[in-house]
Amino acid sequence: NRHASELAALELAKDRAHADRLGEMRRQRDEAEAAAARRHKRELDAAQEAVARDVESRKDREKAAALGEALQQRDRDHAAAAEELRRSLEARHEKHAADLTARYEARLQAADGADAADRDRHVRVALAAAAQDHDLEMASALRSREADHRAELD
Repeated sequence: NRHASELAALELAKDRAHADRLGEMRRQRDEAEAAAARRHKRELDAAQEAVARDVESRKDREKAAALGEALQQRDRDHAAAAEELRRSLEARHEKHAADLTARYEARLQAADGADAADRDRHVRVALAAAAQDHDLEMASALRSREADHRAELD
């Protein structure tokens, strides 16, 4: 019996040692799992932050690309509007120049016409005066000749 009791005590000690060893192994496993969970959480957080930065970076690139395209379109629109304005101003300038030229030519013709009429009037007056002087001279010469002719006849 003593032997059975020693055997039972040994079995009990062995069971306790085994239980202690199992407890230690569970504790180590739990610590390892907790450490792995913490490491996994850190890695997951870092990965999520990296993804968020990547998404944010991609969004920033997309926004920058959209903004760049909008600015290029605005520049093209501005260039087209400036070209249209240049053409419009050029056309208005040409029309204005043509109008000024036409008005100048009309005034010039009117002035030439007035000058021509004025010259014609002066020429007619001068011709009339010259004709009158000529007529007076002719009349005087005729009278003188008639007087000389009468004097010869008498």
